[in-house]
Amino acid sequence: MERYLEASEGGITPSHRLLRTDGCRELICLQKMRFHFRKVVTYAITVFGLLLIVFNLYHHDLWGPMYQPQDPPWGHGGVKRPFPRADGSKIHPHMSSKNRGKISTENAPAKNRNPLFRSNKSLNHEELGNNFGLTIDAPRGIWLEWDHYSDDRIVAQMRHRPKSLLEAKNEEDVPLKTILLYHGVGHWNIRRGQEQFTHQKCPVNRCTVTDDRSQGREADAVMLHHSGAHPWTQRPPNQVWILYMLESPYHTPGLQAVKDVFNWTATYRHDSTIVAPYEKFVPFDPAVQTIPQNKSYAAGKTKKVAWFVSNCGGRNGRREYASELSKHISVDIYGACGPLKCPRHNSKKCFDMLDNDYKFYLAFENSNCRDYITEKFFVNGLQ
Repeated sequence: MERYLEASEGGITPSHRLLRTDGCRELICLQKMRFHFRKVVTYAITVFGLLLIVFNLYHHDLWGPMYQPQDPPWGHGGVKRPFPRADGSKIHPHMSSKNRGKISTENAPAKNRNPLFRSNKSLNHEELGNNFGLTIDAPRGIWLEWDHYSDDRIVAQMRHRPKSLLEAKNEEDVPLKTILLYHGVGHWNIRRGQEQFTHQKCPVNRCTVTDDRSQGREADAVMLHHSGAHPWTQRPPNQVWILYMLESPYHTPGLQAVKDVFNWTATYRHDSTIVAPYEKFVPFDPAVQTIPQNKSYAAGKTKKVAWFVSNCGGRNGRREYASELSKHISVDIYGACGPLKCPRHNSKKCFDMLDNDYKFYLAFENSNCRDYITEKFFVNGLQ
């Protein structure tokens, strides 16, 4: 302080004192800036490294080496196949086969070896007799064949019985398989346990259904519904993961992060591992007598066309189509996209109204995608 005062008395003006003081402040600031600059650079490098790791984890198949591809039970055992892919033209390349094969009926009485079974037209036990659930020698009706894309394979897959089951002396000798429905059984409307298979008299009933996630490691198959999220990062090498989806790709979560993770797919598409649309048409049994129609379903109905719609952002111009149609015939629109309301919680009342008042019902998909048919066609329109 004395030196500072002496310097002031010696002719150093206040402006000089300010310059000297400011110089010290600038030096301190530079030191602080250098210190903070190093920290900023360190933090930036750390954050960038973490982001790079997360990005690689997200896009790299870390789960692939943990397990081997699992063939469906109706596939050729012991043959390693590529993973089913969910993108591009590489969906199940092992399904392409020119060999239509034939159905083995060697273990069935001659009277039951009827052509009806070979043409995949019925699941009726009495009609098929001992032929019900016989093995299939080749991929006929089981794997997709591009020359026969219209074959949905549903009946063939449902009637299939694996060779191990046919060769077992007692059904109880066949190991019980556990299927875990990871997102619960609520929306499936099925029973837990083995009862679902025995009650419906399935050809294969040595399966049990559970939604107990604690059994995840012991389950033989895990089915995820409309979600590609990983249930866990570790799983037994022989466990089969199945992705079940009924929505079109425009209304499906992105699956890039789980590419090559799932063994099988179960969707409405005909090139899925398991073909599982909302509903299925089956041929009538020619032996069943058709009841002649003697009722006018239009009698007493005073309204023309109804449409129930909640998604107003369809990608196929369905709203524009309905608007143009309304210029020629009366169209009543219910839901978020129209002026009329019929709450979903009172669905029975809504369906009764359709049956009693309307002559026609509009059923549009929210997007035009291959093989996709909206559930409203079956539920609202045909029930």
